[in-house]
Amino acid sequence: MKDIITKDNNKISLINDSMRFLSENTQRAYKSDLQTFLYIVNKEIQKTTMKDLHYYFSELENRNYRNATINRKVNSLSKIFTIYEKAGIIKENLIKKIKEIKRITRETDKTVITNLNKNNITEVINFANKKTALIIKTLSNAGLRISELINIKNSDIENFGGFKKIRITGKGKKERFVFISNELFSEIKDVFSKDYEFLFHSKNCRKLTRQILYKQINNAFRKHTDTTAHPHSLRHFFATYKIGKEKKDVKAVSLYLGHSTPSITLSMYVNTALKPEETVIIN
Repeated sequence: MKDIITKDNNKISLINDSMRFLSENTQRAYKSDLQTFLYIVNKEIQKTTMKDLHYYFSELENRNYRNATINRKVNSLSKIFTIYEKAGIIKENLIKKIKEIKRITRETDKTVITNLNKNNITEVINFANKKTALIIKTLSNAGLRISELINIKNSDIENFGGFKKIRITGKGKKERFVFISNELFSEIKDVFSKDYEFLFHSKNCRKLTRQILYKQINNAFRKHTDTTAHPHSLRHFFATYKIGKEKKDVKAVSLYLGHSTPSITLSMYVNTALKPEETVIIN
């Protein structure tokens, strides 16, 4: 792990002293979990904030990890933070500030506040390379999880008037349908032109990976706007826009997103309260 964190020989020595009592399997697991964390938050560990931790926990759930796996990763990360705190690499183990580590992602406030809007998404779509732009456009218009987008097969698509109806297999292998316009589908086929099993694919016709798309989308937003974004941010944008701007029915949006119940959609995307004057019904 020393190549990821620091070149300070004294700190490396302190890390090695802490790690040498652990089995090789445990050390490999710690390194893997740390790399996953750093990749998701896209920051150096020294700059990690509580907000980054909450985002990481939420993202583990979005990636369909089992509860037991999430708990293991959270506990693993806490132990890593303790090691680096003792080595003087970080000032404190922020995970210890969160009271309940077990099922921590269920205890935190899951209300989503997205910094994306129609204007900055459109700007990125206009200036990013064509493949990245079309992936961003599709995620924004269909509210898909990134794992769902990369698994769209051409055999999942059928005509539906002026739209394409796409069969999606989401969390828990639940099936639902989303729609994109014929115009957007034509753009996708023009750019991802090879006749291949998957709608979105690499140059050598392989299925795209979530890791590559995370990096490409984040880099595109950093380059062309003053904000950062991940693939799941575009799903959040879709939900908040439909509920907040277009005032669509929460249950309808929930079904379209593939949430198991509307209460999940409400807890994540609806954050409102009555004003004092709105409590008065009869004077």
